[in-house]
Amino acid sequence: MAAAVIGGGFFGCSLALALRARGERVTLLEREANLMVRASANNQARVHGGYHYPRSILTGLRSRLNYPRFVAEFGGPSSTDSLVLTNQLLEQERHRVGFAFWIWKENCGGWAMHDGVSCTPGDISPQPSSGCLRAGRERLLARVYPRESADARLSYHYDAGTGAFSLQVHGRAGDPPTVVFIPREVTGEVNASGAVDQLVTTNPDGSRLVTDSPTGGAFSITVTPAPLDVIPCV
Repeated sequence: MAAAVIGGGFFGCSLALALRARGERVTLLEREANLMVRASANNQARVHGGYHYPRSILTGLRSRLNYPRFVAEFGGPSSTDSLVLTNQLLEQERHRVGFAFWIWKENCGGWAMHDGVSCTPGDISPQPSSGCLRAGRERLLARVYPRESADARLSYHYDAGTGAFSLQVHGRAGDPPTVVFIPREVTGEVNASGAVDQLVTTNPDGSRLVTDSPTGGAFSITVTPAPLDVIPCV
């Protein structure tokens, strides 16, 4: 099935991507030379909560209910990371669900994974698509987490401030192994205790995979606190 989307603004691009993800053939039509240059470029760089719609309770309610969904899918401004992103990641960890974080590329902004480059008014010289990687977001998002386990009731916690990680699991001899992913930024020592045989492998990108095969009973996996090795801004 083919679809045509008229308008290359925020909603048009989002709709086109959603249709493409469903396998549709999509044509995006925009009369300007570039995307996101009209209303989408003049929205005060914020996602409102709907509270300034006193004459429309329904619009305000929809805005309020959909704001968390928007932040979960597209991320939020870096100025709110200590409150919004930090607690969002903790909730995802508590409920043992995965997450996606859109990298984004930006100029002159404070929204994306990268620090927006400085844009001087009237300067028409080429600008890089993004500035340096924000160290604060790298620290929060470079997380240790279990990739797979036979124990549906396992519990774990990662501390982005110290790089420490702990996981408690129960397994029977012969169960599939519990596999833990450790990103390159996390440098602490890996340890295991209890009824488990552990194998740690290092990938070419510097990340590590911890494979723990249960021998029958409870066991735990820990990563000791250590400074995170964030990518320097060059």
